[in-house]
Amino acid sequence: MCEDVYRVSALLRLYYNTNTGKNRSHLPLLFVGMEHILLSNYKLADEALDASFSMCDSDPLLINERAVMAFNHGE
Repeated sequence: MCEDVYRVSALLRLYYNTNTGKNRSHLPLLFVGMEHILLSNYKLADEALDASFSMCDSDPLLINERAVMAFNHGE
């Protein structure tokens, strides 16, 4: 478990550092949300996926991950 936390922490730093400036993408937030789903941290996964969805609502992978979260919430 400790290795997973370290890996996610390193990925979060990478995603946030590369997602600054004018060329912002929804992908880093999507990938952060996917990592949180893997760790069963659904509250943070929802936040990241919602933020990603507000930037791009037509990405099929993002729509799928939101469906995974809906399933996890029993919706």
